Formats: sequence, structure tokens, C-alpha cells
Amino acid sequence: MSGAAGATPLHWLAQVQQYLMLTGLQRAALAVMVDLEPPLVIPIAARPDVHRRIRKAAAIFWALIDAGQEPAPDFGRDGGDLAKMMRGDLADRVADLSLDNRAPLLVDEYLAAAAMKREGEARAKAASAELLAKLTAAGAKRGSVGGVRLSVAEIAAADIPATTRSAYRRLTVTAPTGEAA
Repeated sequence: MSGAAGATPLHWLAQVQQYLMLTGLQRAALAVMVDLEPPLVIPIAARPDVHRRIRKAAAIFWALIDAGQEPAPDFGRDGGDLAKMMRGDLADRVADLSLDNRAPLLVDEYLAAAAMKREGEARAKAASAELLAKLTAAGAKRGSVGGVRLSVAEIAAADIPATTRSAYRRLTVTAPTGEAA
């Protein structure tokens, strides 16, 4: 997808495809209004390949329901939405999850991932500082390493909240499309 449709949230496009599938229509238009500007109108054509995927996912879901099985949540993908749905009154007590076979594994996974995140952030910060020093020594605001672009932005103290105000330089590393930065 390109243009405006390429920047449109995927769940909006999926919802339009579902409406097209259910109605049998071949085209739709999604109108997006932002800040009272004229609406951005995005034409959307029916995608039979997407309709097949929707039907397949719905069939799997309803087969589980018919069999009396609760569909397994994808916590990695849906964790934020699930957390919003799980709001409500909870008793002010401690739940003992020690008999839950999966809970200790999840705690270990969380602690290991949190440690890896801290280590990764520290490594990235050190690498960023060294790259920034190299660009500063070269007297350049921009650099390139094997197709990866580097750029330095001067962040003025006035742009930072007064409680933490201190000017600094920020390095941005932009990998070619399709690679992690």
C-alpha cells in the first residue's frame, strides 16, 4: 500500500475490508478528519485475499468457541488491549501463583527481558556517545557508515522542561529500510 493508505492504521483498513466483505461491495472510501481540516478521503478497493484471511480467522475463532475452548490470547500482540479490558475492581490481597506452572516461567522471562533491555539500552547509549564523539571530532552534523545514516541535532536548553533543563546533542541512527536500527 502506498500514499495515505500506507500511513492509515492497519486495524482501520481491516475493518473497512470486513465491511466490504460483508456487504459484497467492491469499493469504499475512508474519510479521516484531523484538526477540523477538510477530511482526507482514502479510496479502498475490496481485497479478496484479505477477505479469505478474515473468514479463516473467524472460522478458527468460532470453532474454538463451539468446542467450548477459550481462544488463547496473543499477549505479545494484544497485551495492551487486554490490559485495558482487564480493568475493574480487584481485591486488596495477595494471590499465590506458586501452583501455576507457567507463572514462574513468566517471571523469569520478564526479569531476563528487563535485564536484556537495560543492558541493550546501556550498550546503545555507549555506542551513541562514541559515534557522537566521532562526528564531533570530524566537525560534521551528518555521517554515514555502510549505508546507515547518522545525524546530530542540537537540543537547546529552552526546548527541555525546566526541571531537567540542560542542552545536549542527540544522535539519530537511520538504517536502510528493512533493517533494524
